[in-house]
Amino acid sequence: MATFLEAVRRDRPDVVYGCLSESLCKERGLDGMVMAAAWDRLREQTPGLHLLGFATVPLQAVQKGAGICVYEIQAEDTRLTFELVRENYWELRYAGTDGRVRESSTRLDEASYQALVLAEPAAPDPIDDLPQTRVGLAQRTTVHPGVHALSQSGVEGLGLGREWKIAAIAVAPK
Repeated sequence: MATFLEAVRRDRPDVVYGCLSESLCKERGLDGMVMAAAWDRLREQTPGLHLLGFATVPLQAVQKGAGICVYEIQAEDTRLTFELVRENYWELRYAGTDGRVRESSTRLDEASYQALVLAEPAAPDPIDDLPQTRVGLAQRTTVHPGVHALSQSGVEGLGLGREWKIAAIAVAPK
């Protein structure tokens, strides 16, 4: 939320776009190539959005369920409601043939994410008897298109992650 608010304040549609969920982008017909025009449309469709730049993110979100939360933000005399969803992804960072580091990521549904994350109780720490959990990733392979011969040494990073993205924005009734 803080990144989104700062991007609104600085009028940075590219950063705003990165804060939006895949579902919101599909619903509103947004993509990275037309974000500047879409940003203008989004501001028109959401009265009060321009006031957000100086709003404060509440410390606590209102939980709606697993992977969904809602923030209500007051900006001047307008109250906006933001629904956020947790999006999962698998990411590969690699050195291209020109030496530049590139990134590729794939969205994962919740079941796929859960199948990759391993977490199980482990024996207590032998020194101070604190509880421990063994955490790891299940094996995953993927075909990476567009790279003829990516070597192991060219892989800069592999990761699994989650980000909170804005799925809906609404003006709350006064």
